[in-house]
Amino acid sequence: GNIDLIIVPGVAFDSDGNRIGRGFGYYDNFLRKVRPSTKIIALAFEMQIVKKVLTDKNDIPVHKIITEKRIINSI
Repeated sequence: GNIDLIIVPGVAFDSDGNRIGRGFGYYDNFLRKVRPSTKIIALAFEMQIVKKVLTDKNDIPVHKIITEKRIINSI
C-alpha cells in the first residue's frame, strides 16, 4: 500500500526541517524511496530545536516539526 505519513525521530532539528539522526542514514535511505506526496513529520521537544543543522546531499528534511510549544512548517 501507499504510505501517506511518516513520523521520524531525531536528536536535533532546525527550522528548515533538517535533522540529526543517529548517524547511520537508515531513515534518509528509506525516505528517498517514498512518494513525493508522502508527508514527513517529526515529533520533538522544544529543546531539540537548534539554529542550524549541518547537512549533506543524502539528508532528507521533514515537512513539519511538532513540539510541545509550536508547529514548525519547514517545507
